[in-house]
Amino acid sequence: MRTTQLRPVPLPGGSLANQQGVVLILVLIMMLLFSILGATVLTSATSELQVTGNYRNQQQAFFTTDGALEQSQLSNAIYGVMTTPEDIWTGVISYTAAGVVTVTPNTLVAAGSTNAAQVVAEFIDSGPAPKGSGFDETYQANYFSLDVTGYGPNNTELEINASIARMQVKP
Repeated sequence: MRTTQLRPVPLPGGSLANQQGVVLILVLIMMLLFSILGATVLTSATSELQVTGNYRNQQQAFFTTDGALEQSQLSNAIYGVMTTPEDIWTGVISYTAAGVVTVTPNTLVAAGSTNAAQVVAEFIDSGPAPKGSGFDETYQANYFSLDVTGYGPNNTELEINASIARMQVKP
């Protein structure tokens, strides 16, 4: 009995059993896909960090402005010098890291300052106490307009406008 052995016919350009180059191509394609994925994740993380930083700066500017508005509503240093309508007080209210508040008249906020607010208070008018305020006709209301611009890190600024009535005994 005679056995015949079959041999594959060689194809031009190489044999079917030689597939080592395919693994290299697959590895390169996978590396390319992972590089694209990594770049996308890095870009997204960087954008999120910028958004978070901007939010923090805006919050700091808001709290500085809100605190300066509250201080300017309560400060006798501001309202004690404004005695007639159309008087204007300009100054700076600033905070230290220890929480010390400083009210400085006739100054401007220095460029690049943080935890400081520019305050402009204007005496608008005097009149009777507002209805429902609990004050009788022996008191008068002095009406003021407040413009407060607070500053935070990275030149963040925020402005709040308010009107208040301060009560005093009629002269």
